[in-house]
Amino acid sequence: LGLPAFRARQVWHWLYHRGVTSFEAMTTLAKPVREQLAERFSIERPAVSREQASVDGTRKWLIKMNDGQEVEAVHIPETDRGALCVSSQVGCTLTCRFCHTGTQPLVRNLGPDEILSQILSARDALGEWPAPGTNPNNVTSTLTNIVMMGMGEPLYNYDNVAKALRIAMDGEGVAISKRRITLSTSGVVPMMERCGAELGV
Repeated sequence: LGLPAFRARQVWHWLYHRGVTSFEAMTTLAKPVREQLAERFSIERPAVSREQASVDGTRKWLIKMNDGQEVEAVHIPETDRGALCVSSQVGCTLTCRFCHTGTQPLVRNLGPDEILSQILSARDALGEWPAPGTNPNNVTSTLTNIVMMGMGEPLYNYDNVAKALRIAMDGEGVAISKRRITLSTSGVVPMMERCGAELGV
């Protein structure tokens, strides 16, 4: 679009610090810039096709991606924190007996946007975005931890998972510390060292 670099920082802030789902809400951008962006890009969330809530506060969302494929994200609250279990694939190539996803064939990897959208959708449902005109750093969050332990083997989709987690960890992005992100693997040994070296989760 030929826009200055600071515009990208503004959009980034609105997307990941403020959680907006339309360019019109990005009030620090001039109206013609918002119109240009809206003509070329979409920042809508995937649809939540089903939500379930347990008596202990656990919430599960079935999220429908643009191609109709669905994945699960689960928020498990505790007294002083809450972990969001995030999926990395639709289905799985592994057949772990303890995991229901292991009974499903692998359909495809999730893109970084689809992995991130689970985090953003959970924040939508939990009401954890700052109100307009308030300091986003003053929001008390019950989504404090991310666990890559949903559908799929994250180390078989490493590049997309890594890109999503870098945005999640970025101080100007979702801003969840790498010490609060856990990646669970069935044991993809060659990728474990790379993950530790590059992401430090």
